[in-house]
Amino acid sequence: MARMRGRQALLAALLASVSLFATGCGMLQSKKEDNSLLIAGTKQFSHYSNKFEEIFTAQHKNTMIMIQPGDATPSILALRNGAIDLAITSRDLNENEDDKETKSYLIAKDALHLVVHPSNPVNDLTIDQLKSVFTGAVDNWKELGGRDLPINLISRDSASDVYGGIVDLAMKCLSCRSPHPLPCDMGG
Repeated sequence: MARMRGRQALLAALLASVSLFATGCGMLQSKKEDNSLLIAGTKQFSHYSNKFEEIFTAQHKNTMIMIQPGDATPSILALRNGAIDLAITSRDLNENEDDKETKSYLIAKDALHLVVHPSNPVNDLTIDQLKSVFTGAVDNWKELGGRDLPINLISRDSASDVYGGIVDLAMKCLSCRSPHPLPCDMGG
């Protein structure tokens, strides 16, 4: 229970900082004619968007917020073309996006979780073991202390920010094997 209250306090602080950031960057001043703040970006933010809107509009009563969840790349393009005021991403800008037209601010970090079935006896993996799984060097649970069964990677599409985050941040490998993408939208 205390952990949940701590997370809620952290969320409120995060959302307040985004609100202050938007004001400080002149986003509201640039949209004075229509009093709107247009935001698009990663689906992970959509879980917090109602709370963000509540906190922001309490401080800026005459401003309407419109939030469109989606993917980072189209959101960054929309920002650069002036279609939106703020793009939310769950990844760093790449070399094509990071220029004088855009400025990235780290306001929060998210956690990536790799999950195995409850019946799997493997409950702890090192980063090196994960690299071995994602590069294909290890493809059987037996090599990691589990049963003699193949490892089946199931993930979001390899073009998603979440998968990219796993590869770029956790795995640090160039030739990771492609997992089987999930057939449904998992919201991340």
